[in-house]
Amino acid sequence: AKFPFSFKLPKPFSLHAILEAMKIDKKAKSEEPRFVLIDRIGHAAPFEGEYCRTVPASTLEAAIQEEL
Repeated sequence: AKFPFSFKLPKPFSLHAILEAMKIDKKAKSEEPRFVLIDRIGHAAPFEGEYCRTVPASTLEAAIQEEL
């Protein structure tokens, strides 16, 4: 998805470094990154009854790679 502002990351970051950091994020479970969708400030939107969801690795890698 394209946004009206830049998400470009500084060049010192690599796909591998970002994925490794995401494994230790507080939302990660068994080193698998999980994400929360916020629908307004201070409120997480449930999706199929859950607030944290995983994203397929290929989708996550492609999204990060696009911003590097």
